[in-house]
Amino acid sequence: MDENTKAIQVANEEVLRSEFGKFRQLELETVNRVQEQADQERAVLEAEIQRLSNKASEVQSELHLTRQASASERELLERNLELAKTESTKALLEVREASQEQEITWRSEMEEALASLQERIKAEQAAGHTKAVEELEKKHADEIEGCETQYAAVISKASSLESELVKVTTEVTTLSEKMNEGQENAEAEILAFKSESSRLKDALNGQIQAVGHLETSYHEEMRLRKKYYNTIETMKGKIRVFARCRPMDANELKRSCKPIVDYEDEYTIKVKVKSNTVKPFLFDAAFTPEATQEEVFEDCRRLVQS
Repeated sequence: MDENTKAIQVANEEVLRSEFGKFRQLELETVNRVQEQADQERAVLEAEIQRLSNKASEVQSELHLTRQASASERELLERNLELAKTESTKALLEVREASQEQEITWRSEMEEALASLQERIKAEQAAGHTKAVEELEKKHADEIEGCETQYAAVISKASSLESELVKVTTEVTTLSEKMNEGQENAEAEILAFKSESSRLKDALNGQIQAVGHLETSYHEEMRLRKKYYNTIETMKGKIRVFARCRPMDANELKRSCKPIVDYEDEYTIKVKVKSNTVKPFLFDAAFTPEATQEEVFEDCRRLVQS
């Protein structure tokens, strides 16, 4: 192989290595962008679910208070209605009894007065006192008219009480219907909120599952690409770089030290530096502290000659 061929091969390898680095960086940016978008959508859905949950709680509280108030108002109205019915019935019975007693008394008095008047008329007629008879007849007619007027007033009062009782009963029935309608509307609103909240939760779960599926597919695709790429590079004799982080020793654990290395996947590690900044690093393979020696040297075992 002449120098030109070697130079071309080296140049091609450099171009391939550069293109793969760019492709890897582009894939990382795409994954981060998809993850960020998924996180934003998840945050929006969670906020909407929280808002609907709070709204449902408020409506349930209002419904509970409304039910308590409605029950209290209904109980009060029922008591007032029962009291009004009792008082009206009692008053009506008293009026009717008084009317009957007054009617009996008046009729008895009228009959006695009439009998007395008739006797006086007969006596006056027998004595020839015509003028006195006329006066007695007029007086008798006035008394009868007065009794009839009082009787009509009593009957009118009883009718008025009956009308008032009907009015109160109608008002109580109307209020009861309105309270039932309000309770039904509140329950329907709560059901609507619960349905919307359930729909958003299902949508959020679907988004989470979709993101998880995409992440799994991406990592599997990257693993296969890296495997094939490493195979090709091994065949060409390229130097491969592995990274392995040792576990913390007893002294570090005793001092409550915390790890600063995070493994994004089997090729990428993130190192926490000062000011809580995280820097990513790409390798041909990245092994966790739990990885065994066999796992570390598995890829290069076939290259070892002795």
